[in-house]
Amino acid sequence: MKQEFQAEKEISIIEILKALLAKIIYLILALVVGALAGGFYGYYTKVDYKVFGTTLQFYVNPKDSDKVETESIYATYGSYSSNVMKNMVNLLESEMFSATVLDGMIENGTVTGVDKVYVEDTSTGEMTPPDSLTDAQKNWLSTISNAVNFSFNSEGNIAESFIYVTINVDGTNNNQQGITLASLISKQIQISVPDFVKENMPRPSDYEGTNCRLTTLNNEIGQTNQDDAGTSLLTFAIIGGVAGLIVAAVIVIALHMSDKRLRDIDVLSKTFNVPVLGVIPTIDGYNAKSSNGGKGGNA
Repeated sequence: MKQEFQAEKEISIIEILKALLAKIIYLILALVVGALAGGFYGYYTKVDYKVFGTTLQFYVNPKDSDKVETESIYATYGSYSSNVMKNMVNLLESEMFSATVLDGMIENGTVTGVDKVYVEDTSTGEMTPPDSLTDAQKNWLSTISNAVNFSFNSEGNIAESFIYVTINVDGTNNNQQGITLASLISKQIQISVPDFVKENMPRPSDYEGTNCRLTTLNNEIGQTNQDDAGTSLLTFAIIGGVAGLIVAAVIVIALHMSDKRLRDIDVLSKTFNVPVLGVIPTIDGYNAKSSNGGKGGNA
């Protein structure tokens, strides 16, 4: 009988729920502490991180001509297909366009001490890239590429006639330097994008080319991540609270399962200092012995 009692080591879901409810204060405390710790960590990892920049918008559509058919998709919608716009955005995000922006900044004097990426071939008069880049050129190309992002929206196969540009420059260590650099890049982007798009956008049949012009008038540089600290605080507070709750629940269940005061005959007798007079058999054991004609019933 003692062996039957000690062999029953399973714990039911009801027992788990009772154990958790009995420790509800500790669970709530773990949830609050975890949320506070997570929120504190999330806030202070972002509160001093500052990004400066702006958003630009360019209108893009095929340039009309007298020979355009009225049934043309371009005449009907006045926009390019999604694939064409996707290819154009990929070109704008390429190192080739970053080099175009850098060369423009060197020409207008906003970047000094760096050689232009594209050089003129004296025999043909064409602008060609160099055989290799200097460290200064690589650093500037990386800075421009990381600061500028291009995107567009589409409805099915037809794209909206706008290219969106977001400019974000890290100004954590020096706010004014971040603002200045974002402003310089923004001014050059406004100059470089229209020319680059007109030159590289595929020209539909019977069309003269591509229109591309800036449509945003207020392009002032400002901090673009004001909400990051609050968002990070909330996100890490939720993660910390859930993590604390889970850890506390696991500890409570482990302690409950390891508590043998009511699960072991010897421990039970010693705990309450009373003899065990009898043990109620399990239903499974009772049914098994009943199937043998009632022989060998439990005492």
